[in-house]
Amino acid sequence: MKNYLIFFLFSIIFISCSKSNTSKDNTSNDVEKFEEKLKEKEKLLEQEKIKYRTNLINKNDSLLDTTKVYGIYPEGSTRYLKHQDFKNKSDRELKIMRYEIFARHGYIFQSLEWKKYFNDQPWYKPRYYDITKMLTDIEEANVKLIMSLGYGSQGSE
Repeated sequence: MKNYLIFFLFSIIFISCSKSNTSKDNTSNDVEKFEEKLKEKEKLLEQEKIKYRTNLINKNDSLLDTTKVYGIYPEGSTRYLKHQDFKNKSDRELKIMRYEIFARHGYIFQSLEWKKYFNDQPWYKPRYYDITKMLTDIEEANVKLIMSLGYGSQGSE
């Protein structure tokens, strides 16, 4: 009888332990399912954010006249500059002239000074970290000319 009682107790303990493990497994599975659903929802939310931003940019772009070159010095993108274009201009003005060329293509400025300056311009839409392949021949030549004369090149952007 004693053996029977011990066997019975062990059986009950074994069954309760296996049920406990099963409930832990179920809880673990529930948590994993919840985390998967959460990740899916986060992905959907991120996709919605991207769609919203894209639509916002497109709406803002449609408000701008695409035939107009924006900025204080549009000539930096429309014609080859000459030495007389730099006459009576400060180094800051020449930096603006140079950086406007980049900003028109959506260059994302790294320095706080230029980031703030261009973010205050209604036409500026930051989009790219590298715009070198977007520059026209005129713009490339003008950037090189400004830099070769030592204008607008002191310090990094």
